[in-house]
Amino acid sequence: MFLTVHRLNSDSVPQRFQHLLHSALVLKTFDGKERVLEYALNGKVYLYDAKYKITGKCPAGSSGGDCYYIKMRDGLGEEWDWMLQTSGQRLPVWLETSPQAARGKMEQMMGDVYDPIKNNCHMAQERMRKSWGLNVDTTTSNGNEFCSG
Repeated sequence: MFLTVHRLNSDSVPQRFQHLLHSALVLKTFDGKERVLEYALNGKVYLYDAKYKITGKCPAGSSGGDCYYIKMRDGLGEEWDWMLQTSGQRLPVWLETSPQAARGKMEQMMGDVYDPIKNNCHMAQERMRKSWGLNVDTTTSNGNEFCSG
């Protein structure tokens, strides 16, 4: 499985509000299917098909790094503007898992009590990557981010 991070499009958000954005993981399986794995405000973990339209490429130096702008509906059907990494990380072969197993692991790690400061969406996707031994880029995540949705 291969994974990338996606965040709400922050280029149109003032810098002082950047820490209020939402993020999740996009899991790509060997058959090419992409699924979104996200921890939401209601303390639930959602797993749904990543059906999106690329609307542009992020400019050099944008807050999303090397990424695409996309439009995608969330698990509840609401459409959002997102930034999706153009490259991501591959799970080690010995650690291969299914999207459903990843969902169960996130549910177990995060529990069902969402806290915008101590137990949020950014922490969920970062903890998952760390649990798989993957790199978490500290230049785009400072551990002090709040999750907006």
